[in-house]
Amino acid sequence: MRCVSIWVVVLLAVATLPINAATITVTTNADSGAGSLREAIATANLSAGPHIINFDADYTINIVTTLPTIDVATTVTIAGNGWDRTIIDGGNPTGGAGGVQAFIIEGSLTLDGVGIQNCYHAFDGGAVKVEFSASFQFLNSRAEANTSVFYGGAVYSEGSVIVRDSLITGNQAYQGGGMYLGGISTVDDTTISANTATDLGGGGITIGFQNLTVIGSLFQGNQAGSMDGGGIQTWGSAVTKVVNSTLDGNSASEGGAISCKYGGSASFYSLTVTGNVATTGGGISCPDSELEGSIVYRNTAGSGPDIWGTIESLGYNLIGITTGATINGSTTGNIIGVDPLFGPLADNGGKTHTRALPLGSPAVDTGSPACSGLTTDQRGYPRPDDGDMNGSYVCDIGAYELNLTIFVDGFETGNTSAWSLTVP
Repeated sequence: MRCVSIWVVVLLAVATLPINAATITVTTNADSGAGSLREAIATANLSAGPHIINFDADYTINIVTTLPTIDVATTVTIAGNGWDRTIIDGGNPTGGAGGVQAFIIEGSLTLDGVGIQNCYHAFDGGAVKVEFSASFQFLNSRAEANTSVFYGGAVYSEGSVIVRDSLITGNQAYQGGGMYLGGISTVDDTTISANTATDLGGGGITIGFQNLTVIGSLFQGNQAGSMDGGGIQTWGSAVTKVVNSTLDGNSASEGGAISCKYGGSASFYSLTVTGNVATTGGGISCPDSELEGSIVYRNTAGSGPDIWGTIESLGYNLIGITTGATINGSTTGNIIGVDPLFGPLADNGGKTHTRALPLGSPAVDTGSPACSGLTTDQRGYPRPDDGDMNGSYVCDIGAYELNLTIFVDGFETGNTSAWSLTVP
């Protein structure tokens, strides 16, 4: 097992529109011609940019051929009015053959506030293909019901990818039902749900031979069928870090939530992993991985219902059933076989759904004293907090921190039994 120190999550900078960028405005929902998105991209390709393409109204643009390739020397931001107001439709609503891929990126493209749906490609990237050395940012956007016959239902990438504050849902591919990421990639504050890998696994995401960082995100209801990695599949020498995230209700043959069956290594901090299903390793199946401050509970499998194989514990985990698991490393603070009493997956604040911990949960105020270097939970709420009201601030185990603070400034904290209900 490699030695990896506890690392601190650095908040990603909020994306802003490029300074001194040339602006091109789309004025029609037509697929081509004056004022069209197609013409705007072609115009942007005439110079390096940066360019901003915006929209004078809400449009659904039905494309009949792939939009112009983003040239290698070009930087473009397509700034929509919101993912349900600016929509690019590839014309394949049934999920079968037909429809078109929307984007091929050789330079740099940012989609911000855009919905991209019903796209199709016969090989890689149902909606978006990112070439080697290219970059793609998907911000405040939605990719839904896109299909690739082979790799990456919504996105196939050999370049760098940032996905933030977005929704990747209902996409399908042979491998990487939501996305196949082959470059350095980050997924932040995003929901990856109901995607399907039909053959080679990675229902939500496949990361191949590169680094993936997931922060504050939800993987829910993704399927890898008879292969591995219902939520996340690592491939080859991939290095994956998943922090402050929930993996809930995903399914696969091995690693219902997360699998490293075909190589790769992983580090998991402050996760909630529950309700996932597999034949082997209902929750996690990653032999070269570390686990700290996480709940892995009530997953289902014939062998290793919560964890299958060897895992390196860094302590302060709550694990339901350890049958089929070999837990090495530090067992300090580990809780085994105890119900965390969390609630259903729900909107508990923040950008993605979570499972709330109630007052009295064994996961409350029993996490790592150092909080794995984290200052917030999955929702962006502060941690640690005094969830058991004993006057001591300690992190909770899992992706959710019980916050009993009434006011943002933290003035009303501590033992609520000392508060008066009588107004003098």
